[in-house]
Amino acid sequence: MRRANRLPNATRPHALAAAILAFLALLPGLAQAYDPAQAPRYGSQNIYQLDVNGLVVHGPGSTGPVDGMSVTPGANAISRTLAQKLGERTSLNDYIKPFDLGDYAFAIERAAANGVKEIHATKDQLRYTFKHTANLPNAEMRLICDGNYQVELNLAGNNDYLIVAGNPTTHSYHFHVIGCLITKDQASTQGAVFKIQNLNFWSIDNVRVYSANKFWRGLELISASSGVSRDVVIDSVQERAAYINGGPAAFGTPNGGVVDNIFDNWYVSSCVTNPADMTQDGAFYLDTYFQAQWFLNTKVTGCKGYSYFFKGSPESLSTNQLNFVFNPNSDAAPLPENRDLPHKAGTAYFGYVGSTQIAGPASWTAGWGMPAINFSEYSQSNTARGFQVPVNRAGGVGVSDNGVQNNVEAIEAVGYDGLGESALTIGPKANKGRYKGIKAQQLKHAVIDQSADSAGYTLDDLAYTAISSLPLVGMAGNTNEATVKTIRNVTNLDSGPAIVAASSMLNLPDRGETFFINSAGTINGIVPTYIGRRVTLILTTPGTVVADVGSAAAGTGALYLSPAGNVTTDHNRWRMTFEWKGDFWFEVARVH
Repeated sequence: MRRANRLPNATRPHALAAAILAFLALLPGLAQAYDPAQAPRYGSQNIYQLDVNGLVVHGPGSTGPVDGMSVTPGANAISRTLAQKLGERTSLNDYIKPFDLGDYAFAIERAAANGVKEIHATKDQLRYTFKHTANLPNAEMRLICDGNYQVELNLAGNNDYLIVAGNPTTHSYHFHVIGCLITKDQASTQGAVFKIQNLNFWSIDNVRVYSANKFWRGLELISASSGVSRDVVIDSVQERAAYINGGPAAFGTPNGGVVDNIFDNWYVSSCVTNPADMTQDGAFYLDTYFQAQWFLNTKVTGCKGYSYFFKGSPESLSTNQLNFVFNPNSDAAPLPENRDLPHKAGTAYFGYVGSTQIAGPASWTAGWGMPAINFSEYSQSNTARGFQVPVNRAGGVGVSDNGVQNNVEAIEAVGYDGLGESALTIGPKANKGRYKGIKAQQLKHAVIDQSADSAGYTLDDLAYTAISSLPLVGMAGNTNEATVKTIRNVTNLDSGPAIVAASSMLNLPDRGETFFINSAGTINGIVPTYIGRRVTLILTTPGTVVADVGSAAAGTGALYLSPAGNVTTDHNRWRMTFEWKGDFWFEVARVH
């Protein structure tokens, strides 16, 4: 049976309130206002305050499992799950709009306009399409493709550039691209993957460009400096892997020179596919006003022209200095599918450039139908050092020097098809060059000297073997002017013992300086070899006649005896030393 209430429902709250007031009247201290200053503290006096700032959770799924919740970063932007948003950094998808129709060039432009300095192409989406060239006139952007080549940036349509960073009239700072795979849909006849202009501090790292002959160039670097680019693949661009050009203004200003850039571990395959002149183009093409451009551990294969083309101009020569190519590997041979097409390739061309080095030690620099390394008549004080040089086809040369005070050291040139011309060609305008430690094998000639006798070069330590024609061409000198050349230590590695029979014209091997003449006879001269060569004849048979010059013509190898007159040996210990001066062999010593 239900118990009846002692008080009606309507009266119970009032009775309770009256009881509380009666109790408080007995304890006046308890009725005072609460004073937080007198209350015990636990960490902070605001411990009881709940303050949640900057987080607004809304929409369907705002309760329940977190993977059902969404975050909308801005009006009309693409809504994405909270799990995605919390697991990544600022993304291109944060700045794409539905009305962009999937053109992510708008997203990176919008992000830059909103002050974003680092943005990611996240790998939850494997392809981001750029339907127009993304322009970043103020640069200040770091674009990162997550996952190292898992994310593709694709340039759609007939656009010429993927991204242009910087602008033509003001100077900017910072543009960086990391980890992207880059492709293109349609072929262009100009442009590049990236154009970086009037900008300091740039980098392109861990990037793969698979162009399929769609991009015109890989990189255009215009008045851009202080950059470091590492681990880049440029595959199948129509023209150059990189075009580098500066202007006459001061470094670090609009239209200024290009200075202090490093290209490290670039791999370039199939470029310069149809140049107007294969001898005047290259994979890395440096036009004018460049300085301190360093190429380290780069490989170029299947490209026409030169791997490194330092062009320059007369007015920029004083700027075009201090460049460095270290440990390059250039395979000058055409790709197998292009074997039947016209092809010429080399490693480095030096135009209006000075104080620039190309050096090994673990290098493969090749010449296919033209010089592997070509110092033009405008080059000054450059150095090539430490290479093995495969030389192929007619016109192939290891090193050609036609400049001023250039240096060639430690070069081994090898002819692979027997058609290569020479290990070293000294051009008609070459002056005061220094050539040391050169080895030639399986070529037509070891050295071709086209220079004037006044060229004043030094050639030291030349060795050759398996030479199919005259080993030393043009090195005998000019009979009409004084010779200012120093040549020493020339060795024919194929020469036999230094024992020669007497003959009217002795043909002495280019190996050693002392020769035994082991039979009697009349010696009218010695075949000219190279300027400054000294030979000592040990005449071991009495009755040998050594004829004085008489009426012999200059340049024929006749002997100029001192004192004048023919000599007939009377015992087996006669020694006569001669030096070739370009017109006659002059006797410099006699012991008998």
